[in-house]
Amino acid sequence: GAMAAGLQFYVGYPISPATTILMWMERNLVGEGRFSYQASSEIEAIASVVGASYGGVKAMSATSGPGFTLMGEGLGLAWMAEVPLVIADIQRGGPGTGLPTKTEQSDLFTALNPGHGDMRLPVIAPGTVEECFYAAVAAFNWAERYQGPVILLSEHTLSERQQNIPKPDLDS
Repeated sequence: GAMAAGLQFYVGYPISPATTILMWMERNLVGEGRFSYQASSEIEAIASVVGASYGGVKAMSATSGPGFTLMGEGLGLAWMAEVPLVIADIQRGGPGTGLPTKTEQSDLFTALNPGHGDMRLPVIAPGTVEECFYAAVAAFNWAERYQGPVILLSEHTLSERQQNIPKPDLDS
């Protein structure tokens, strides 16, 4: 979906379960005018995405709960500076490394209010693989329309799944 929306720039840090997106981007977001990179931290990733978007390219990153928290200050900057970008927050099964302690999908409130101050970001939360495609397109459209960050909130089972979907109508 992000590629269909015109994604040009992706920087991410390997954090499960969002690492699959980074790996996919490194293999597929290639060619002239496209850039993908593995950052040394989530802070570097959000700073890079804010800078790229400020420079006029469609940019995104993906992370998970702990990394999303580290991106909070950069998201606050993007919100205040009206910089459109997309961050995919791929939720873990629970706190820390996940399922051994407790199962949950707990990033919703953090995704809504990730930064300091009086800010609330739009969140799109798809529930199926097909919805993920259209949600990514919608996230980029919302970011451009409202001139700010949009959070694509997904979760582990969707990020690790491979599934056929009806071929999207890219013209629409």
